[in-house]
Amino acid sequence: MKWTKGLKAVTAAALLTTVLSSVTAVSPASAAAKPTASINNVTASGEVLIKQGSTFVTLTDLKPLGNYVMKYDNSKKQVTIQGDHRTVILTAGSTRMEVNGVQKTLPAAPLLHKGKTMIPLRAVAQAFDADIDWNGSLKTAYINKADAVMLADLKSSDLATARNAAAKLPYSSQLQKPELEMLPVEMQGVNYYFPKGNSNRFFLVDNDMR
Repeated sequence: MKWTKGLKAVTAAALLTTVLSSVTAVSPASAAAKPTASINNVTASGEVLIKQGSTFVTLTDLKPLGNYVMKYDNSKKQVTIQGDHRTVILTAGSTRMEVNGVQKTLPAAPLLHKGKTMIPLRAVAQAFDADIDWNGSLKTAYINKADAVMLADLKSSDLATARNAAAKLPYSSQLQKPELEMLPVEMQGVNYYFPKGNSNRFFLVDNDMR
């Protein structure tokens, strides 16, 4: 992989955390007039709700969490999520969640909204050992869980491989304000600049914006 030199502007810097399951980056985040969620760097496309202090997303928006099998039983209004040697079962209207046969109490029950079953994001993330962060200024929940391949690449002795993994790690934004809106023609992608010989920190350059 080639890394761009002579970048015109640096808009943000990010340091990888020592906990390899996530990375926090001070990079631009999408405007959030309404609550939203970012799951492994994928912004929820469906409606995000906040009820009883809990953030809810659709089952479809939960899929970027990992390579899990997700099933919905319409007759029982029940969601089953399987993977990582565990099975999680939730039922709309019930504050009981089953994890490998063990009953756990939810702070808020899954609910039906506009024909969709909304899932309590934090509860499911915790069940699968994902990292959780909340940016109150942006009204954005961040759920991050790096897969085993990405973590192995991050430790690679090959600098290009390690840098590529670092750039793809899930991150949480701590910015207080959303980024400026840009027309599609203005969005030319993001460049990454790593200090010489380094893979654990980088600068982001977004469309040469200062």
